Amino acid sequence: MPINRKRWVFADEDPLAERRLRDELGIGAVTARILASRGLIEPAVVKRFLQPRLADLPHPHQMAGAAAAARRIADALERGEKIGVHGDYDADGITATALLADFFNRLGHPIEPYIPRRLDQGYGFGPDSARELADRGVKLLITVDCGANDHDAVRAANERGLAVIVSDHHEIAGPLPPAAVVINPHRPDCGFHAEHLSGVGIAFFLAAAVRLELAGRGWAAADDYDLKSVLDLVALGTVADIVPLVGVNRILVFHGLELLNQDRRAGLTALRKVAAVQTPVRCGDIGYRLAPRINAAGRLGDAAVGLNLLLTDDEAEAGRLARLLHEENARRQSIESAIFQQAQKMFGQIARAERLQSIVLAHPDWHPGVIGIVASRMVEMFNRPTILISAVGDVGRGSGRSLPGFNLYEALQACEEHLEGYGGHEQAAGVQIKLDQIFEFAKAFDQYARRTLQAEDLVPKQRVDAWCEIDEVTETLVRELGSLAPFGFGNPEPVLAARDVRVLNKQLVGGEHLKLRIPWRKTALAVIAFGRAELLEQLGSRLDLAYSPEFNYYGGVEHIQLRARDIVIPDL
Repeated sequence: MPINRKRWVFADEDPLAERRLRDELGIGAVTARILASRGLIEPAVVKRFLQPRLADLPHPHQMAGAAAAARRIADALERGEKIGVHGDYDADGITATALLADFFNRLGHPIEPYIPRRLDQGYGFGPDSARELADRGVKLLITVDCGANDHDAVRAANERGLAVIVSDHHEIAGPLPPAAVVINPHRPDCGFHAEHLSGVGIAFFLAAAVRLELAGRGWAAADDYDLKSVLDLVALGTVADIVPLVGVNRILVFHGLELLNQDRRAGLTALRKVAAVQTPVRCGDIGYRLAPRINAAGRLGDAAVGLNLLLTDDEAEAGRLARLLHEENARRQSIESAIFQQAQKMFGQIARAERLQSIVLAHPDWHPGVIGIVASRMVEMFNRPTILISAVGDVGRGSGRSLPGFNLYEALQACEEHLEGYGGHEQAAGVQIKLDQIFEFAKAFDQYARRTLQAEDLVPKQRVDAWCEIDEVTETLVRELGSLAPFGFGNPEPVLAARDVRVLNKQLVGGEHLKLRIPWRKTALAVIAFGRAELLEQLGSRLDLAYSPEFNYYGGVEHIQLRARDIVIPDL
């Protein structure tokens, strides 16, 4: 990995807003600067940000179609119709399916949950799935995390007598499908248009609307149902789907994490155990430990394993399913590593001949369930929008990931003449493409990238929120910065920077991580640089450091440590 290759980009300053926040809220200068740079300049708004309240969630009827869908679902319940829920095979789709299954089970009306098999059914809601659910006797079908662009499947369902309620958060390409109701924040008439909800977030508000409708009809079970009981599922799916953790999502995830830490769901408790996730569970634990295991079964086999884990109350069964997912995740990691090495080699060969602004690669041996993760790693390494394609059969399946400032969905729209199908959003998408179109698609995609991206966009960046010399780090500052959590896309963990930091000691830990000791007041602080073992020999006695301060609870004692985000070695 190249050394000293990132360009540090500092957040904008607003001295007047910062002073006002310091004076009225009694917070430190660094915290005030970070809040102001993120557009949080009004003290009342900051208070709501720092103390997210469920009471501030919007009414579910503000979501276009929610009230109509609730009435149709309530009618089906009162008529005793069989209800099906069609999800998707990723963590967002699985948690959304589990949420509605839990909701209907507690109403005394079990539903028919359905998760498509990734390897033989592909992405989204398909006609075969619609016909299969009709054969199972389903009369009302609710899609979650899919359906907004699946016109053929909705028509197939209608032909078999199924009424369809689509709930989806993906971009809408063209007219709405011919469903009874379509719930999607991207509808221009939707009161949630700016919220960027995940699929499970939409399922939560749909359940809220149904609960209101049934309570109004005198259903005691609906009136007694506590929607807060599923916020752990909402947090899991929302963080996993990398939607912005601001606004409504921040409220949902904040309270969902509290519930996750109470170990009320047998499946998630078992999953935490096999993944070695300690209390308190944070968003990083979801993104890097829990969600990949939920996703593993759907990537390589049957996503129903993840769904069953989330729904079981049996601790022994939860343990068995969690171990199975853990094993599948280990297999996924092995496959991912092999594809990543191959993709790096392929791009290296192409990049020597052409100066590409994007990456489009295909191979017949690549597993379609893993290439999305590899695409993310390619973006991280080469800082270019990436699409990897499993070139099997006549039509290959691909997964794409993007970098900030490049709308992947709009790029695919510009190249759609070369595609059989596509779906997704700004930062992630899936494609179907005939193999004989891959070369032309790659050219068109790169031409779009050249028109859209500037040279500076391709230089990896390290965002820095504020300068903060090491002696300015205090327990109060670390706690203040922690109050900005949950962190994730849209609300990143604060990154501070210090110049000319002296290195007292350096060593390798765990074979691939670098640990430093640096002066701090009258003692020293530990700095952990994950995955930066290659710096050991080059590192001298001084460095510039971008870091995130945090508490380490090793041995049951609270200590401040710094997690390195970037290390700049002078004269290298």
